[in-house]
Amino acid sequence: MPVTKFFQKGADTIRLAHIIFPPGTLKICGIPCTVLGTLSALASFTNILNGFKSVVLIFFAVSIPLSYIISLLINIARLTNRNQTINKKNKKLKKKLKQKSKEITQLKENRTGLKNQLNIYQNEIHTQENIIQKLNFENQHYQIFKYLILAFVPDNKLPMLEQRMNILEGRELNEKNESSKDNQHQTNSC
Repeated sequence: MPVTKFFQKGADTIRLAHIIFPPGTLKICGIPCTVLGTLSALASFTNILNGFKSVVLIFFAVSIPLSYIISLLINIARLTNRNQTINKKNKKLKKKLKQKSKEITQLKENRTGLKNQLNIYQNEIHTQENIIQKLNFENQHYQIFKYLILAFVPDNKLPMLEQRMNILEGRELNEKNESSKDNQHQTNSC
């Protein structure tokens, strides 16, 4: 791996900087540096702090690593809190997703049931249309038959023929009513 590729600028250096110095670390580590800078500025103008140079140096040497460790611990605590809130939100979203998936499966089942019911209704309508077409076809034959009788039967015999046809129609209606009653009794007994 080339050295230039290892030290790329951009996202890798920012990522490395965030690993070494997390966002809150620089603020906390800046406090001892500010104090040391102020003390060194005072030492350059006055001779009062010349006796405390070793104490200031020890304070600085101890405070920087200590503040760095404290800032890392604070950052870890902040990240764990953020991670916990994300996990809670994730659990809530999983529950909602589970509920939605149940609702979706229920809606799919309802949809298939409605499709089946629609198919049943369409089949019933189709059979009813076939029956109506058959009845119309039979009615047309009956009308043609009537027309032929009226055309070829002499006028003096027509009243007798009409009476007979009315009697036959009455018998057919009675037979149809009886058969429909029988069908109703059979369906009720089932």
